[in-house]
Amino acid sequence: MNEDLFGEISVTYEDIDKWMNINAPRIRENYKESYIKNWNVIEKIKKAKKDGTFQ
Repeated sequence: MNEDLFGEISVTYEDIDKWMNINAPRIRENYKESYIKNWNVIEKIKKAKKDGTFQ
């Protein structure tokens, strides 16, 4: 698990792309930003990293 200097779990753009490609592969580019925000994708990635299920 990658943590920053403040103990927060880091989420990179690559992590988001990986998550989107697996969980929402058909979302068009112009909807990705709102999808990521509205579906709390970053928090889901952090939880998965903490649980050890994000690969």
